[in-house]
Amino acid sequence: MKNRKSDDNVLETNQNADKNNTAAISPRKRQMYLKVGFIGLLIAATLWYVLSTGSRIARQYSSLVYATMEIRLDLAMAHLRLEEFIVDNQSTDIKEVWYHIDQAEWYAQAMLEGGQSDTETYIPTDDPGLRQSIVEVLENIKTFRSIAKKRFADEDKSSIDSDNQERFHAVFESLIKQADDVETALLQIMVRDTNRFRLVQSALIVICFILTGVIGMILHRFEQKQSVYLSMLKASNQQLKASEQQLKAINQQLKASEQQQKAINQQLKASEQQLKSANQQLRAGEQQLKAANQQLRASEQQLKTYNLRLLESQQKLALHVQHTPLGVIQWDLDFKITEWNKAAERIFGFTSKEAIGRHAAGLIVPESVKEIVDKVWNDLLEQKGGGRSTNENITK
Repeated sequence: MKNRKSDDNVLETNQNADKNNTAAISPRKRQMYLKVGFIGLLIAATLWYVLSTGSRIARQYSSLVYATMEIRLDLAMAHLRLEEFIVDNQSTDIKEVWYHIDQAEWYAQAMLEGGQSDTETYIPTDDPGLRQSIVEVLENIKTFRSIAKKRFADEDKSSIDSDNQERFHAVFESLIKQADDVETALLQIMVRDTNRFRLVQSALIVICFILTGVIGMILHRFEQKQSVYLSMLKASNQQLKASEQQLKAINQQLKASEQQQKAINQQLKASEQQLKSANQQLRAGEQQLKAANQQLRASEQQLKTYNLRLLESQQKLALHVQHTPLGVIQWDLDFKITEWNKAAERIFGFTSKEAIGRHAAGLIVPESVKEIVDKVWNDLLEQKGGGRSTNENITK
């Protein structure tokens, strides 16, 4: 009976010890879960910041660069249409000039206050220097409109003011230069903000790695504590071997401990899956940033190409058509005249209205050589190589 009571006392003591150990480890579990959850929230917040900031920079600066391109294009089209109207007011509608000036003014205003078009959402810039430059562009657009209206009024009066014409060209060139300066400043600001964002992104990535290490340390310490707890259970098993009842109780405790261990292992696996998912999200964010950088570089290349083409077109129009002393004649594929400049009028004596639409033969080339000239023209169209024909020209 004494042994029975002694065994019962030992069993009761060990059960009480197991209960104390279980009660001691539960708060540790809660603390571990709270720490892991808190670190997971920090990583999620970091990923959200990286993705949202990168997306905002891409949207804002791509729309602003597009707006500067549209300003230059609309100003160039307004300048070209007004010049075409002055040369031949029947071929161009003057409303197109005012429309392009209105569009350029709208895009400049959108860069200051924001706006929404059919294809783009324009986020206003908050840089003081850039905003001041855009305000100056707006003022010059208004000046450009005023001078254009005066040139249009002079055209109606059949008296073109050369000073007003020179001022019109000067204001146009100044506007194009200002738009280029705004775009250059915008690109510099974009590079500056992008570099800052990269620094912040790198710092956040380092922080994420550090937090991942902290999670690993927490889990490692938890496993160590679990090992200590299992050692205590093993010692209890050795003490309970003297009694069958004690062995049964210990076996039940071991089964419960195994269930707890399985649950902990499942939790550890879930934590590993969460870490893998977080790493995948980080890699996806890096890919998106790389794609955004490639799009920005492609936009910069397209913008440079457009600038070169626009400059070349303006130079050709200004130098070879408006100011050349040589006669410039343009034909269509049927060898009919489509363009006849002032120098051609002085050389041949025919006005542009008399020349445009007529075949070269019979106007400036005698009808007797029409077949020879037509053969040379057809060879050029078929790209068979050049032919040469020297003929007497007809003047009025």
